[in-house]
Amino acid sequence: GVKTLEIELFNEVPNGSFRTFYADGTLMTTGQFSNGQRTGTWNENYSDGTLHLTQDYFLDNKHGKIEEWYNTAGSDQAQKKLEGRYYSGEKDSNWVEWYSNGSIASHKNYRNGLEEGEYLEYWPETPEQESSLEELRERKRLKHDSEALDKRRLKTKGFHIAGNREGEWKTWFPNSLLQSKVNFNKGKQDGLAQEWFNFLVDSQHVLKLEGKYANGFQEGQWQSFYRDGKTE
Repeated sequence: GVKTLEIELFNEVPNGSFRTFYADGTLMTTGQFSNGQRTGTWNENYSDGTLHLTQDYFLDNKHGKIEEWYNTAGSDQAQKKLEGRYYSGEKDSNWVEWYSNGSIASHKNYRNGLEEGEYLEYWPETPEQESSLEELRERKRLKHDSEALDKRRLKTKGFHIAGNREGEWKTWFPNSLLQSKVNFNKGKQDGLAQEWFNFLVDSQHVLKLEGKYANGFQEGQWQSFYRDGKTE
């Protein structure tokens, strides 16, 4: 028959190496047990044998680094999809995600499993931005060049405290024009909120909607605007 599992036991308890296989014999999972608990670094592969995921464990909890890769079978260069850390089973510290072309998709921060600190999300790079990025990297090899291009791709920027949105949050259109701005207090919209159209008129950004929130609910008069900037 086809071997799908290899496991070391001591007194019928997993203790030692652990491996699973796909039906064609390709290695699927490798790891270690200590007295029945996952420990050390565990690896998962795609069905073609390329690396999919690595995760550190301690006392059967996710603890330490996690890294995930896109399935780039046929390519000689692996592309990372995600990198982060766990502490005693909870997400912790900085987490980064990438698009399949290598551009950053998001930066998130965690503490005790809850989002904490700055949150940044990015639009995918356009072909023109990709060309610009490669040109800058080749010409200068300076970190701040790619950071400048990342700023052009910003989609969402905000801040979390104990898992709740806090303070000013902004979103942008793919062309880098500001899309919306709203304030949060303990996870609820609170204060001035504004939305804009995705174009300029005489070099001026045209407001689309404006109003205020109080404890998550719309408050008072909200004003909508036509594309020419006049009120409805």
